[in-house]
Amino acid sequence: TLRRIVPFLRPGSLVAVVCSVKSLPVRWMKSILPDNVHVLGTHPFFGPDSAGHGLKGHMIVLCPVRLPARRLAATRRVLAEEGLRVQIMKPEDHDRMMTETIFLTQYLGRAVSGAGLRRWPVTTPSYVNLLGIAEVAVHDSPQLFHDMAVYSSYSGRLRRKVKRALSRVDARLR
Repeated sequence: TLRRIVPFLRPGSLVAVVCSVKSLPVRWMKSILPDNVHVLGTHPFFGPDSAGHGLKGHMIVLCPVRLPARRLAATRRVLAEEGLRVQIMKPEDHDRMMTETIFLTQYLGRAVSGAGLRRWPVTTPSYVNLLGIAEVAVHDSPQLFHDMAVYSSYSGRLRRKVKRALSRVDARLR
């Protein structure tokens, strides 16, 4: 797609990526798009369901890569005028955050769901929360989960850390 759009881009054009992982797509953009094209990573922390009644109060992360300060300020101002809360991050920090938040809850939620646990008539609030995480995880997009696992350089490390932590818990129980 990047190669196909190059002929249509003028100097100063802005190309923004809207996906859950930033570092790799931004690297592709920097290597394929001309140097005179601006590059911005974005991640709206909302979707059609959650923002169906407006953008006010929702969060968006911007990862400016090749973007003049004035253009970033203008972009930020327009988004704020729409009611969005704007957070600026480096692509690597964004990916680390996404791995430790969304990917981790997806990873653990899918594991809990796969364990076949059930709802009991009497239980603790923490168990209800755990099952809630599992239910959300299995209803979220499998493609999102897959993409974060494959395209984030942090997901493999996180999976290994979680497996080591579970092994330590098991070892203490033995």
